[in-house]
Amino acid sequence: MLDCGFTPNNLVYTILIDGHFKTGNLIEAFATFRCILGLAVHPDLQTYNIFTNRLCKNGKTKEAIMVLLEMKEKGLVPDVVTYSSVISGCCKQAEIEKAVQLYDEMCSKGNDPNIYMFNSLIDGLCKLGDMRRARKLFGGIQEKGFAPDNVTYSTMVDGYCKVGDLAEGFNLFNVKQLEEAGCNNYEILIEVHCKKDNLIEAFQLQEGILGKGLLSKGTAYDTLIDGVCKKGDLSKAVGVLDETRQQGVKPHFGANSKW
Repeated sequence: MLDCGFTPNNLVYTILIDGHFKTGNLIEAFATFRCILGLAVHPDLQTYNIFTNRLCKNGKTKEAIMVLLEMKEKGLVPDVVTYSSVISGCCKQAEIEKAVQLYDEMCSKGNDPNIYMFNSLIDGLCKLGDMRRARKLFGGIQEKGFAPDNVTYSTMVDGYCKVGDLAEGFNLFNVKQLEEAGCNNYEILIEVHCKKDNLIEAFQLQEGILGKGLLSKGTAYDTLIDGVCKKGDLSKAVGVLDETRQQGVKPHFGANSKW
């Protein structure tokens, strides 16, 4: 196009950048983006959003933050899509304080977060064991007009259990909430009970999965087999293994390796 005297517009460059990222050619993606800046073409918000999103998905969060700063210097106003990509990228790279800083900056500019952003921040805080701030964000979801989804509930349950606050983890979810949250929450709690040698409670939760018609991915069965094997109850382990076959669930290698 350039050889023929035509100047590609933003759409053409955006498609090229996206294509380079999808084929794993980050160098060409960067080169194409810089080529725009060198021509009389000014990247618009959509181009910046795709560029920052793809950078973060490829683990280039620091570069995405620099692009975010560049946007603001050029007078472009980042929207919730821009912030969501960079915040998610920061959380995945364990840059939680930077993610929180960007979240506060976004909110101060009048942009409301989405549930995806809440989940990313809560997950990052839970992995740090910072359940105080995670719970604060959890409470803020409804204040912003959203409802916590299955991912939110699972992350919070897992976070409390990993810091050893089992009481808060169990108190957070009553039977109705567990039903709404789905199978993953049951599996997390089954794992906790097995680690505490509370096998009766673990099997009761497993019955809850079956009773509600939820489909286990097999994690709960693996955990139960591990728990009863550690107790030396091989006949019970065989019973659980038979149940997995009846449910059409294929035990993972970890479960079979307990023998």
